[in-house]
Amino acid sequence: MRQLAKGLLTSIKAEEMLVTASIPTAHYRKASEVLLAALIKKELGGIYITTSRPSASVIKALEKSDINLDEVFFIDAISHTVGGDTSNPRSIYLESPTMLESIMLNIELLLRRIRNENIFVYVDNINSIALYSEQRLMNEFIHVLSNNLRLRDIFTVLLTVKEQTSPELLSVLQLLSDRIITTEERK
Repeated sequence: MRQLAKGLLTSIKAEEMLVTASIPTAHYRKASEVLLAALIKKELGGIYITTSRPSASVIKALEKSDINLDEVFFIDAISHTVGGDTSNPRSIYLESPTMLESIMLNIELLLRRIRNENIFVYVDNINSIALYSEQRLMNEFIHVLSNNLRLRDIFTVLLTVKEQTSPELLSVLQLLSDRIITTEERK
């Protein structure tokens, strides 16, 4: 897990604005927490987009790990769908993970609420969005999201589950990412 955090911190220092973290299923939860903790330790505020786990579960796990969430807001694209808790004022709840335009609009809304000058957007995870969207729409979403945030100097992390990443999705991520970090990275 250290190499993930090290790769992320190297990217921040090098001003690489788009990082894809390709994580094996077995390490997914822990790696997700390690990466977010690294961002927060660098005093970045940001937006955590969750498409695979309800934000209430994510928040509970992060708080157990003593991760300070004061400057983190959530876009939750799954709680509504599965009937989860939708009462946290730091979260915006979408009706469905298919609402890609709504994700973009809500990023804009939350960016206005973040007081920190150094901002991140953390997408957990791209594979879950791909489950609900056809590949062409997925590619378009990733292109628009990544280039919009890059132009605004917003550090972006896209999480992928290694075993669930199709060759076409991986190709798009390789094209757009400044760096792809994995649990095996030795850079």
